[in-house]
Amino acid sequence: MIILRPAGTTVGLGQALALLSAMFTGLTAVLVKQLTAHDDPDKIVFLTNALLLPLSLVPALLVWQWPTAAMLPALIGMGVCAVLGHVSLVRGYTVTDASLALTLEFSKLPFTVALAYLAFAETIDGWTWVGALIIFASAVYITRREAMLRAQRSLPAERPGR
Repeated sequence: MIILRPAGTTVGLGQALALLSAMFTGLTAVLVKQLTAHDDPDKIVFLTNALLLPLSLVPALLVWQWPTAAMLPALIGMGVCAVLGHVSLVRGYTVTDASLALTLEFSKLPFTVALAYLAFAETIDGWTWVGALIIFASAVYITRREAMLRAQRSLPAERPGR
């Protein structure tokens, strides 16, 4: 909310969609984590993509333009990276808690800022840096807490009477 800064203004469509996206990302992480207890990660990725393809096709058809031949390598590369990222994330859920895996998702923030600056000469203001610092500090805290909890669970329990 610090990054969005809605104080004094109404929340616009883009801000509302960003909040909804964050909410659904968290919900999806919990659901996918539960699925990994029973199903193969690759199967989950396949079924997720199979479900989302027709759902995303409908709005895409409203604005569809055929890509040029020069765009195809970039589109194929983005598709491969997206699938590999999805596979990696779901496999990460199989070996750790969803909260810890999502913490690493926030590592995208500095890369996005750097790319936006290099590609579009976009700069960010002080409030965005404050929000990013809070996100980073939260991620560090969660990572340390999860590591301590994992270490406590791995210690053998003391027997009574000793």
